[in-house]
Amino acid sequence: MKSKLFSLLLILCLFAITANAQEKPRANPPIYIAFLWHMHQPIYWPYESIVQTQLNNRYPYSVFDIHNSRTGPYTNWPKDAVQKGISAGLGNLGTQVSFSGSLVENLNNLETYGNNNFKNWKSSWNSIRGAQTVLGNPRMDLVGFGYYHPLMGLIPYSDIRRQIQMHKKIFADNFPGNYSKGIFPPENAFANRMIPALVDEGIEWVLVDNAHFDR
Repeated sequence: MKSKLFSLLLILCLFAITANAQEKPRANPPIYIAFLWHMHQPIYWPYESIVQTQLNNRYPYSVFDIHNSRTGPYTNWPKDAVQKGISAGLGNLGTQVSFSGSLVENLNNLETYGNNNFKNWKSSWNSIRGAQTVLGNPRMDLVGFGYYHPLMGLIPYSDIRRQIQMHKKIFADNFPGNYSKGIFPPENAFANRMIPALVDEGIEWVLVDNAHFDR
């Protein structure tokens, strides 16, 4: 299973120009751009850590190499990008990042195993989380997610909540601070039936792609 990595979600927030069909549209409506970096790797073999999977030769390729080739995205690249924006005087610049629980688990196991690529890998993330925009919003919002990258529209209410609760727990252990009020549903897949579970877990907003509105 090969995950998507460091994908860029571009959301164009189109404003409703008028409630009156006869009103003329604005000449230069504002367009807001939001970035989301999506970080995920699965548990490659049930009930095994990534180290056990590698040492047991479960696959004809190296699961270590999959992670090592993505060291930058999983450690300092997002933080560095945000800091460049701060240095450029972009007062409102910020980003969202979705980080699956299984990826956090993998990187912790690699760090414990002695992989120097991921030594103190959480330091970059935790160092930028306190930075705020001029409006007091987080520069780096580690948004809600499902622990194992579940398609939430296809699982029941109780499982949606359990996946978010597991994600909250591993975040509390690794990224201390308030849990995000927003969520990037895996694969950006959304269904209205997800809403009660999201609300009951304290989620206030969801990233939804324009294809849902186009339909």
